[in-house]
Amino acid sequence: MNLKQDQFKLNLLTIDLAPMILGCLTAFPKQACDLNLSNLFTWGQLYKLHYFIWDGAYIIYNPRYHYLAFPFCINFSPKALAALVKEFRIVDPKTEMILFPPEWLEQHPEAKEFFRFRSHEAWSDYVYLAEKLYSLPGKKLAKKKNLLSQFRRQYPYYEVLNIEQSDRDAILEHFKQWQIDRKIKDINLTMEYKAIKNAFLFWDKLPLDGLKIMVDNEIIAWTIFSPQTADMATIHFEKFDPTIKGCAQLINWETAKYLKSDYTYINREQDMGVEGLRQSKRSYEPEFMVTFTTSRLK
Repeated sequence: MNLKQDQFKLNLLTIDLAPMILGCLTAFPKQACDLNLSNLFTWGQLYKLHYFIWDGAYIIYNPRYHYLAFPFCINFSPKALAALVKEFRIVDPKTEMILFPPEWLEQHPEAKEFFRFRSHEAWSDYVYLAEKLYSLPGKKLAKKKNLLSQFRRQYPYYEVLNIEQSDRDAILEHFKQWQIDRKIKDINLTMEYKAIKNAFLFWDKLPLDGLKIMVDNEIIAWTIFSPQTADMATIHFEKFDPTIKGCAQLINWETAKYLKSDYTYINREQDMGVEGLRQSKRSYEPEFMVTFTTSRLK
């Protein structure tokens, strides 16, 4: 694999490639939310993700952070992947590879001969049993069940409806109000707002679905999700009215109720090192974590 620079023909990752990538992810499923089909396009547009074809596989390249994503179309050997990173440094000298699947690392202990690996807690995914998020068993989840019950007693007439593409403006407005209520100013939220706009832009081209909770014809909470693997769904966006007690627990519970018949697991993505978010995700007792692993060439 002695590649030259002109053989790395970089192209923007555009929505017309979604069917092809879906086929790859169906054949080689990945649990990491960063390799979720919907995330690759809703967030990928913001990072201007590129791709190129290497030895028959589509390789995702992020020019902003200088990374190559672990190939999801073909299972390459550690030696081959090390060669790819080394050769691609002709294009980008800072390039490293990320998102090594845990099962691949277990199958290839010799990978440590070529890479130094590092796990990142802040970017690892929280995965839960869907049935457990619905039933909320045990003492540790009792408080959440109580808050849920309080909400349902106070608002017995609330409605749960599927999100449609036409809900775009109402959802974006709720996002803005949520940010005002929480008094949060963060560049990550600005990016999230743009990613949500992309989700609605591509709504009919990606396997996106969502729920909105209505009280008196107003949205008080909502969530957007999509399939990750055959037995896992991933929650991409979720917001709720922080002034309504039990609202946060309700949207989580209604989502689990909606998904549990089709999926065993729910991936609620990462905490990004935000302490409050980390505490919240841990409090729901994740079944396991999907480790975010980066590498350095030896």
